[in-house]
Amino acid sequence: MLKGKIIAVISFIVIICIGTIYNPFHYYYGFVEIKDLEQNEDEYTLEISGDFGTRKATFTTEDTFDVLEDHQIREDNISTVWNHLLKGKKYHMLVEIHKKKGPFHLERINFDYSS
Repeated sequence: MLKGKIIAVISFIVIICIGTIYNPFHYYYGFVEIKDLEQNEDEYTLEISGDFGTRKATFTTEDTFDVLEDHQIREDNISTVWNHLLKGKKYHMLVEIHKKKGPFHLERINFDYSS
């Protein structure tokens, strides 16, 4: 009985360790091209393309991220930067991306170094 409990505890610890080591998300920091922009009331859909492929995500005004502009970082939301984004233009971004196809999470957009 004690041997079974020890094996169960060790198995649980091994599963937790493997789960925390394997993270299906990774960060991409570099130039990303805006492929498509769509606004539908309070939802903003942004499709981007980079070395990771093409990904799409939908944002609301409650979703915040960092904006680097004029060498100053501020926390902002998509509605305030939406008019600055242009389809076909490349922006320097930090995004969190799942290894499989899926939405991305915008961490930072850098307007100082965008092309």
